[in-house]
Amino acid sequence: MMLQLQICDPVVCYVPAKLMYAADALLWAHLATSYDVEPELTSDMQVMVHAFVTLLPVSAKKKAQLQQAMATDQKLQRLNRQIEMGWPSKIEDVSTKIRAYGTIRDELHQADGILFKRRKIIIPEALQSDMLKIAHESHRGLERCKKRARAVMYWPGMTKDIDQVVSQCRTCLCFWRSSTKEPLLPHALPTRPWEKLGVGIMTLKAKDYLIVVDYSKYIDFQQRRDKTSSPAINAMKYMFATHGILEEIISDNMPFASREMQTFANEWGFTITTTSPGYSKSNGFAERNVQIIKNLLRKTLHDGGDPYLALLNQRNTPRPQLQASPAELLMP
Repeated sequence: MMLQLQICDPVVCYVPAKLMYAADALLWAHLATSYDVEPELTSDMQVMVHAFVTLLPVSAKKKAQLQQAMATDQKLQRLNRQIEMGWPSKIEDVSTKIRAYGTIRDELHQADGILFKRRKIIIPEALQSDMLKIAHESHRGLERCKKRARAVMYWPGMTKDIDQVVSQCRTCLCFWRSSTKEPLLPHALPTRPWEKLGVGIMTLKAKDYLIVVDYSKYIDFQQRRDKTSSPAINAMKYMFATHGILEEIISDNMPFASREMQTFANEWGFTITTTSPGYSKSNGFAERNVQIIKNLLRKTLHDGGDPYLALLNQRNTPRPQLQASPAELLMP
């Protein structure tokens, strides 16, 4: 029917059956003649089929490869025989090997030893890997590869195969564009001093320091002998004994995600919230104060001053009130 209508240029319009009186009546009074056997192709239809095959977007060499691979592909040969015999009314009666083509059976046809889905060439299994390489040879990305392949070829599961090829391409992975970063969310505003602390660790002149900054902008630091959990716990115990036990610590993962640190937090009744690995911006308040302390120590060590006296002067800077300027207490 599709071939016979090619010589026309019809415009198809939908009209409800209740308004199609004559057509509806003739539908119920149709002749008993059976048209199960396909009519022979007319000369015009033969010319159209010949032109369709001749204008295929493949070279003569590739066309010969397709025909040869099609002739040796058992699954497509079975599909070709099914197309010639006609499809059963129930898809369950079709062989499981070609059942995936059942949903598009009205779009399938054969011409010159090649199977088509409308104007797309059905690629035999032996040539599918080569076609995937051709579709992805320019490394244009996932959607471009799919669009390029869908324009000229088809086989069941082709989209899934393209996804797998692109996701495993080393060249594409090396030049993969990073995802757009989500905007940072502000921390909840503390209601009292020493309720929430930002904690960071820095190294200066081969010495490690634990930097603790209260979200009301009170800064303290302790020198540690190494970067393990025990020195950090001892330093925080001293601070807690002086200022009281807080409610939450915002820190990076090392060593605050360790089991020893979690046990310490459970015993002393506070929580540890760790930031995303390798993303220091999520603890921006503490990281900014780490820079302040590092610059302070560099300057005092350079002129031979007392770093704790400099820290005292830093603490005596007028503090903003919590309710007056909440933006200064939030993470950048």
